[in-house]
Amino acid sequence: MADAPPALVVYAGQVATYVCDAGDVQPTYPTLPPITEELLRLVRQRLHISAAAHVSGPSPSTASAAAAPGSTPVDGVRRQMQQRADNLCQRVLPLMAGRQVVLVVPLCHAASYREEWVRLCFDAHVRTRRLVLMSDTVASAFACGVDSGVVLHASLFAVSVCRVEAGSSTRYGHSSAGGVQALCGARCSSQLMAEWPELAAVLAAAAPPRDAAAATEAATSTEDATRLSSVDWAAAAVVSPACRDALIRAFGFKAYTAVVVRALAESSQQQQRPPSTSSSSKGKGKGGGGGRHTASLLLAELRRVYPRAARRAPGQLEKLLARVVQGGSPAQVAGDTEPCVLAGEALAVPHLRDLFHQLVTHCGDDLWAVVERERRLRKRCPPAAVVADGISAPVNSGAAAPASASQDSAGSSSDSGDDSDTEETTPDRPASDSASSSPASTSSSVSDASEDASWLHPQPTPLPTAPWWLPLLGGSIVGRLTDHDLQRALITEEEARESNGAVVHDRILL
Repeated sequence: MADAPPALVVYAGQVATYVCDAGDVQPTYPTLPPITEELLRLVRQRLHISAAAHVSGPSPSTASAAAAPGSTPVDGVRRQMQQRADNLCQRVLPLMAGRQVVLVVPLCHAASYREEWVRLCFDAHVRTRRLVLMSDTVASAFACGVDSGVVLHASLFAVSVCRVEAGSSTRYGHSSAGGVQALCGARCSSQLMAEWPELAAVLAAAAPPRDAAAATEAATSTEDATRLSSVDWAAAAVVSPACRDALIRAFGFKAYTAVVVRALAESSQQQQRPPSTSSSSKGKGKGGGGGRHTASLLLAELRRVYPRAARRAPGQLEKLLARVVQGGSPAQVAGDTEPCVLAGEALAVPHLRDLFHQLVTHCGDDLWAVVERERRLRKRCPPAAVVADGISAPVNSGAAAPASASQDSAGSSSDSGDDSDTEETTPDRPASDSASSSPASTSSSVSDASEDASWLHPQPTPLPTAPWWLPLLGGSIVGRLTDHDLQRALITEEEARESNGAVVHDRILL
């Protein structure tokens, strides 16, 4: 076994599929499109058809389907799926043969998705030697050396929040409200998806990460609009009025004013400052006055559009994070804060990265008190009365899943029964009633009120410029562990065949 090849790590993310050899810190092989459950079934089907054709030749229906050019949108989708299946068969499956595979999958994916992966890995035409399967949130915790804490994974399509204790998740929830698609629109997320295989490596090589003020300036300039990358386009969407409602609904009014209003004011200040003005004079003279004036106008407009009750209500992601964190035993009880790992492709967008950072640093007792008050009020009053009192009522949009205990969560908190109504899409927003017109003073007033009581602190990561690779790095670390360390997580071919893939639910590092 000393000459055995290193384990292969496959991170089947929602945005892309990353593959590396165990021990590497970034993809060893080309980045591929995401792998869906439908694609996994198609690949298995093609493997068996190919094997049958090898023996008896291609069937007439298969040959005609391959030869006939598609002319409808359905045919176009089918061809794209066939192309992705070919890529998976040619680029990934040969790497799996005879090797131990560490597979990382999104926490929010269904159980059937994991089973389908197990069936493919141990298919007679693939023959993986052994398999270790883990969720992206736990893999990110491994990557950062966090044994107990919180992991927030922000993808283009969803946000997953997971409490990790002793290396496994005890409580988790996810919501589509914080994904780039929900916040910035389908067109923006589609462009990011299309460019991501090239963007991921380019952004990871940037040191330091793209400055938010520079992104705002590029985003608000119409001269280079046709040359904006998808990340700049997303940054432009974040600061545009069109996305304001979605951002406030997800992150809350306080976070929006502290990040977006401040960024717009700083951008205005930089544009008005003469080129010869040094950075040390920031906030002084005409430029500083312009920034304060912009912030004052923006805050006045926001207070006119959003009533006091809406400005005071928590954001949807704020409440999700508070429920998951409070579901365990916050370290603040011992006078300390817990680490929170931030990962995912959405963090490539500068302003979204700042909003998620704001979310983590302002999750504390004040927010939990509001969440608890809402929960008690909903039990006593009908939804209409709750909204009339200025408290957000749940809207069953079906877009988000409740924060829930995992199947091995014996340590869930005593209030877990109240979480059946948790993840909500609410039209109300949390808020800042600060009277200051300065963006700096606006954000500081928010911070001073909340950070002292925060439960969490952002965990430094080994990949500060590429948080989307943290799950891959975690899988890479696990791939270097000994058989003794992994004995409870290893899945063999015999176990996979006997259970038809269901063994994954007992062995997954969730």
